[in-house]
Amino acid sequence: LLGLEANKFSGTIPKELGNLINLEGLALSSNQLVGGVPKTLARLKNLTNLRFSDNLLNGSIPEFIGNLTKLQRLELYASGLTEPIPDSMFGLQNLIDLRISDTTAGLGQFPHITSKNLKFLVLRNMNLAGPIPTSLWDLPNLMTLDLSFNRLTGEIPADAS
Repeated sequence: LLGLEANKFSGTIPKELGNLINLEGLALSSNQLVGGVPKTLARLKNLTNLRFSDNLLNGSIPEFIGNLTKLQRLELYASGLTEPIPDSMFGLQNLIDLRISDTTAGLGQFPHITSKNLKFLVLRNMNLAGPIPTSLWDLPNLMTLDLSFNRLTGEIPADAS
């Protein structure tokens, strides 16, 4: 794990971090990082933990994140990154903890989530509209579901257990 969270780092994420191919965790949250996520990070196939939250990043959430099949924890809340959010992220089968919030335009429609190992799912302030999909209640390990600050409608499902 390369843990550099809660500092005052500024500038961009160095593309050279993509050379650390054995890295299992990259935690850069709570800094003042700007720019996009370097494509070279796609080489970090061993990542189980990736955290960019609470920064000033811009650009879209990279497609390659959906190819990091070992990811267990992904935190992108208040990162500054924007849409589109790759559908492949919601199908990562080892994912246990997924937290995304406060993107500029939001998701709009609910993503199709097939990550059956999810325990923590946070999609706050994502401009989600419509009813909560019943498929969420089929996630057998789900312990925390935070859908605050969206435009959800309908009834709270009785089978939300």
